[in-house]
Amino acid sequence: FDGHYETFFQRLLRELGHIEPLKVIASSATIEAFQRQVAHLYGRTEAQARVFPGPGPTLLQSFYAETLDVAQRIFVGILPHNKTIFNAVLELIEMYHREVQTLQMLTPAVANPYGGALRVGSDDWNQLLNLYATSLSYFLAGRELNSIRTDIEGDVNPSLERDRFRALELHELTGSTTTDQVSRILDTLETRSDPRASDAVLATSMVSHGVDIDRLNAMLFYGMPRQNAEYIQASSRIGRANVGLVLVCLHPARERDQSHYSYFRKYHEFLGQLVEPVAINRWSRFSINRTIPGLFTAMLLQLHSNRDATADPNKYYMLDFLRQKISAGELKVDDFIPFLEDAYLVSSPQTPGEMAFREDIRMRVQQFFDQIISQGSGRKFVSEALIPKPMRSLRDVDEAIEIELDSLGSSWAART
Repeated sequence: FDGHYETFFQRLLRELGHIEPLKVIASSATIEAFQRQVAHLYGRTEAQARVFPGPGPTLLQSFYAETLDVAQRIFVGILPHNKTIFNAVLELIEMYHREVQTLQMLTPAVANPYGGALRVGSDDWNQLLNLYATSLSYFLAGRELNSIRTDIEGDVNPSLERDRFRALELHELTGSTTTDQVSRILDTLETRSDPRASDAVLATSMVSHGVDIDRLNAMLFYGMPRQNAEYIQASSRIGRANVGLVLVCLHPARERDQSHYSYFRKYHEFLGQLVEPVAINRWSRFSINRTIPGLFTAMLLQLHSNRDATADPNKYYMLDFLRQKISAGELKVDDFIPFLEDAYLVSSPQTPGEMAFREDIRMRVQQFFDQIISQGSGRKFVSEALIPKPMRSLRDVDEAIEIELDSLGSSWAART
């Protein structure tokens, strides 16, 4: 969908006199096969695109980055035996916070249990532990997150309090978390200085982008994410300024997770090379059915309305006005087809997908004209006459279904 609008926009700019090609800067932390990406999204050849920054002349080093001997993140693979992954994750969360709180409660009279340079109870000691007082748990599905939350509240927290540990303060970062809640949670986690605070963040894939907090340094995965790029993005939320600990609890009943455990070390050595190319195909057979109503309408409003010196451009929204224009022969099918063929990159079709798109363009434009001419009274705007209607969002994949409530349903809706 986006590729169709991108190339239409470029064609529109040329029509309006912008001779210079549009410069596109696309940001991504993980990408593979960028040549296919730019071809399908922007209609550009490999010679017109490049990855920036490029690799340097020296192995493991470039102008922008270098590889250090010190580990930034420590990955630990865990495969439960004689217990479910659910119980294993629950125990790991509890054990982790028990250990951190135990270290926090040590008195200055106790020697450093690890023989390190930091003195127990000192400011440096407390500041270091504060960096690991928050755990981030990543779930592949919301139902697993909800189940873990229920058991933390009903079992883990009472168990901690019985043993005179602090209960965990839970935070959720999921697709259903509102923007205000996300901002409030992130601000709390970033500025938390209370040495007694013990936070557990339960998150889904929405945490993978844009969460850059130095206090997140411990993460637990409930199973292996489906995409390697997602695993890289999610695990990058921790260890951004300090050494991070990633506990990957793998599903004992899934062959894929068992394979990840068996080759855990080797898999992480080649993780960067295993990023999957994003699935993209601008010639997806039925995609044009969803985008061409919007691009047809865009031509009306951006080109034809501005070329008409005799009428108010805003009238091109109106169905009756456009019907008159078509009936008078002032707007023809051929006024749309060549432009749309250029916009969809099918002026000289080579592949079966391109040929199919060219046929669809000619058929659809004629259908739109017929729909506008034959539309009865009661419709005001051109967009209401087109079937399907123009997309209002790139998430607008399918036609909306109207739901009518009977008397019982109306009563229920009024109460809620």
